[in-house]
Amino acid sequence: MYSIRRSKRRRNRLAFPSLVAAGGGALLLLPAFAIAACGLEGCPAEIPETGDRRIHVEHEVREFSYSVLDTDGNYTRYQTRFEFIMSGGACGVSVPLVHLRDRDENATGLSGVVLFGERTLASSPADVFGYGFQLELPGSGSARIKSDHAELLPYISMRSKKAGATMFAMTGVRVALQEADPILQPEAGDTITLTMSADKIAHGGGEEILVVNPHERWEMTARIGVNFGDLHGTRPSFYLHGDRVLQGDREGDTFGHAGVMLRIPVGTRWSIRPVAEVPFGGLRRFDWNAGVGVRFSH
Repeated sequence: MYSIRRSKRRRNRLAFPSLVAAGGGALLLLPAFAIAACGLEGCPAEIPETGDRRIHVEHEVREFSYSVLDTDGNYTRYQTRFEFIMSGGACGVSVPLVHLRDRDENATGLSGVVLFGERTLASSPADVFGYGFQLELPGSGSARIKSDHAELLPYISMRSKKAGATMFAMTGVRVALQEADPILQPEAGDTITLTMSADKIAHGGGEEILVVNPHERWEMTARIGVNFGDLHGTRPSFYLHGDRVLQGDREGDTFGHAGVMLRIPVGTRWSIRPVAEVPFGGLRRFDWNAGVGVRFSH
C-alpha cells in the first residue's frame, strides 16, 4: 500500500485574467481560420480571400520536453492535418502520433484525433467574426499518451487585418464529454506517491500521469497574437496562450505559454513552418517544445 503525498500547490491567478483582459481588447482580432485550421492548438494561419477555396495538407514533427513529479522526459509528435478552407468557413481533421521516452516508459500511441469546423461571419473585408468547435476523440496506446474520453471545445474567434498585419484572439471552453474519477494535475516539482485507492490521477486512466496534452474536466482557453505579412521573405506570427481550470483538482490554476511561428513560402504551393513555444508564469504543462511543419496548398 502506497500513500499520497503532495507539495503545497501554488496558484497563478493573475496571468489568465490579464490574458483574457488583453484578449477582450483584442477580440476584434482573431483570424477566422487560425483556430479551426489547427485543431486545439489554434496556430496562426493566413486569411483566405473572398471566394477563396483551398485544400491544405500539413505534416509537422515537434519535440516536447516535460518535467512531471519526479519524472523528466521527452516525446515527439508526428502530426498530419487535412483541412478544407472556403470563404464561409473551414473544416478538417488532425491526426497526432506520439513517441514518448522517459525513464519509466518508451511507448508510441495515438494521442487523440481532432475534428474541427468553423463558420465565419464577415463584418467587413478586414474584420471577421467566427464560431466553431473542435472535437478530440479518445486516443490509443499508453495511458501516458492518450485520454480515455472525448473532449469538446466550442469557441468564438475574431480577427482584424490592418497595415499588412493580422491581429487575432479567441476564447472557448474545453469540456470532457465523459465523467471521470477525480483528476490530479501535478505541477513541476510536486512529489506524489500513489495509493491503491487512487483510481486515476489524470485523464488517462489507472495510475498513470497523462503527460501528452494534459487537461481537466472544464477549462477556459484563450489565445491572442499577431500574424505579420511578408517580412524579409518570411511571415512571422507571435502569440500568447492561456488555460484556466474551471473544474477539477487544479480548479483556479492557470497555465500559459508563448509561441512564435514562421511561414516560409517555397514556390506557390509549398511552405515550411518552424514553431517554438515556452511556458510563462509559475505553472507549466511542458518545459518547451519546438518543431517544423511542411504544408502543401492546392
